[in-house]
Amino acid sequence: MREYLSLIMKVTSKCTLACSYCQYIPLSSSDNGNLFMNRDVLYKSISEIMSLHLKRITFIWHGGEPLLVGKSFYEDAIDFQKKNQKQHQQIVNNIQTNATILNKEWIDFFQKNNFNISISIDGPPEIHNRHRINLSTKGSFAKVMRSVDLLKAENVKFGSLSVVTKDSANNAKEIYNFFKTNDFKYFDFLPCIELRRNTGKIIGASITPYKFADFMTQIFDLWIKDDNPNIHIRYFDNILTNFLGGKSTLCKFTGNCGSFLTINYNGDVYPCDNFIGYSDLKFGNIVVDELKTILESEKYNTFLDRVNAINSDCTGCEWYHICKGGCPFFSFIFNQDFSDRNYLCEARKRIFKHVEGKIKGIIYAF
Repeated sequence: MREYLSLIMKVTSKCTLACSYCQYIPLSSSDNGNLFMNRDVLYKSISEIMSLHLKRITFIWHGGEPLLVGKSFYEDAIDFQKKNQKQHQQIVNNIQTNATILNKEWIDFFQKNNFNISISIDGPPEIHNRHRINLSTKGSFAKVMRSVDLLKAENVKFGSLSVVTKDSANNAKEIYNFFKTNDFKYFDFLPCIELRRNTGKIIGASITPYKFADFMTQIFDLWIKDDNPNIHIRYFDNILTNFLGGKSTLCKFTGNCGSFLTINYNGDVYPCDNFIGYSDLKFGNIVVDELKTILESEKYNTFLDRVNAINSDCTGCEWYHICKGGCPFFSFIFNQDFSDRNYLCEARKRIFKHVEGKIKGIIYAF
């Protein structure tokens, strides 16, 4: 029986930025020009998931830029969560923002309601502004850092996510030192993989697996050398947890896609937001379908069977106990076949081997 579920709430496709590598677009065939989640979708999503009597529910508020829906939207969400919360049920709210319109009023609201805040920032200005531009094609770095300063002034704990492109991959030391110098305590990195879906071709600012591995191993070496227990890099925290026999929390290291669902702003239900727009992986619409029925449906359970059907080359790999096959989207990405080899497989192997070597070196030194 399922005890935990994370619901990615894609509350809008509108954004204050026009990042050159962004893959998220409006579903023009079904949105009727409305690019914001309405209250019907919001309330039905909350009531449906809370009716499942789960021990813990995590709402991940996402966009587009999720602050564009306005504070009253989240006030209503919090009120409705409280009204529907079952005894002993834990509710967690996380929000991912580009921080361009984050202000003290928003920060006060998030603090009051115990939101976990994560901001999107790619590094120092010359790196961040290369791709994270506003609608007037101007860089967004200054606005983001203004919000960072506000968060620090209010003593608010926050995390950050950085997209690693083929260009920024050459600047691992500069990027790490930027986060360290600016007192970022929690950060992580995502490889830029731009896909032209009609051809299956990797395009634009995309990074190769080998280049991503080189970047991440450099970051790891800088992190280990610092030996600062206050700096947490989520990717490495999860790898080390697995090495030490613990349980990872990051989905790409757990082998469990069944703990996530996405509700798009128009109510359409997908596995996670990577799969938005793939009609075969749309499980229904939260306004007309019950979530319980979706989770029991043949379509949803066929999806789980497909993502769990990892090829034998993967399950027989020496790193499988750490990797768990990786994010299934990167097996699915080219041929819509989950049994394909994961695009990031070799990158992860190189990273795991490097981390293991460093750990052994540290242990043997003592």
